Amino acid sequence: MASLSPIKIGVRYCGGCNPRYDRVAAVQRLQVAFPDVSFSTDISPGGMALLLVVCGCSARCVSLPDLSAEEIKTFWLTSEADFPLLCRTIASLHHSQG
Repeated sequence: MASLSPIKIGVRYCGGCNPRYDRVAAVQRLQVAFPDVSFSTDISPGGMALLLVVCGCSARCVSLPDLSAEEIKTFWLTSEADFPLLCRTIASLHHSQG
């Protein structure tokens, strides 16, 4: 049986002008929790299972490139309260791949 390719998650950070939590630490916790997932700031279209937009607050003012050529599932992480749902979302990507 062929091995599955790793799940790729593109990560886009906001500018950090009003952070209410440690955004980088949150992504690092994801990397520890999901070691078989590839997290990358390269968000060019193609091959991403999820676009994770990491915002320091609820303003969601981050600009995103035009990814209209390919529909990308997007998750907006705006606070620590969003973290459990994000983990469930990533876990569901594993289940859908397997």
